[in-house]
Formats: sequence, structure tokens, C-alpha cells
Amino acid sequence: MQPLLIYLIVWSLYATAFTRIWDTGMNRIFLVVILIVGGFSASPQKLLAEEISKQQAAKIAQSRYPGRVINVKLVNNSVYQVKVLDEKGGMHIVIVNKQSGNVESAN
Repeated sequence: MQPLLIYLIVWSLYATAFTRIWDTGMNRIFLVVILIVGGFSASPQKLLAEEISKQQAAKIAQSRYPGRVINVKLVNNSVYQVKVLDEKGGMHIVIVNKQSGNVESAN
């Protein structure tokens, strides 16, 4: 399930419970506006997503280029730079996104 969908479902449950206690039409509109604005200001992907570790980044890079991992370095606190030495002696540099685990570039 998408993180944004989970976020909206949880907040709609809170809104439903809250409006049962405070049950006037104007207050419902006010609450919905607050929840919508709060949903846009907070990033649910950052709240719900876990970051990958250096070991996970190394495994992701090895799945792209089988071989021995020489070095894993965190760059700009957002991506891992993984150096992989393949069986033929070629060096490959794989950039792995720390948040999503996606390979951003590889050579």
C-alpha cells in the first residue's frame, strides 16, 4: 500500500473519531482543512520509509555487478557510493539511493 494512502486512512480515522466528539458542521470543515494542509506539509514517505544500510547498499550493487565490494561510502547523506571489483578486474561504481534503495547510476 502506498505510504500516502496509509497516511490519509489513519488521519481520516482520527478525523472521524474527533468529529463524533465535536459534532458541528463548521468544525468538520475546519478539521478537514487542517488535515489536508498537514498532509501536504508533512512528507509521509519520509515518516514511514526506513533507510537502507551500507550492507544492503552493497548487496544491491553486487546484484548489478557480481564481484567483491571494495568500499561503501555515504555521500551527501542521501546516496551510497559502492565500489565493486568484478571477476575480470574491472571496477564499477554504483550509486544507490539511501531512502529507496534504487540504483541511481552505475558504470
